[in-house]
Amino acid sequence: MKTIEKKLTPGEWKLHIQEAYGHNIISVGIKGMRDRTWPLFRVDEKSFRERHGVNDQGELREDGPALLRGMPTSYMMDGLKLYLWPAPLNEWVLHIEAERKNEAAAR
Repeated sequence: MKTIEKKLTPGEWKLHIQEAYGHNIISVGIKGMRDRTWPLFRVDEKSFRERHGVNDQGELREDGPALLRGMPTSYMMDGLKLYLWPAPLNEWVLHIEAERKNEAAAR
């Protein structure tokens, strides 16, 4: 099991999690001021696109979640890219639990 923590910048909703290479993401959460981890809910790509909005070419809009900011409640994974919704308003810490792919297959 591997724990990855990454400090979030307000308004940053697209993250590249290089440390997760070769791992399966088990859970994602936000650590607040009291050092408690609040779990985020994983959504599929279709549901995320409905919440976020797309442009005419069907790509995620750059300004989509910037209109709505607050505490992220859900996320989508696309390879090593993690997308948060809504965009974070404060400098929280992203807390990720991951395990190696071969450990997950052994179960």
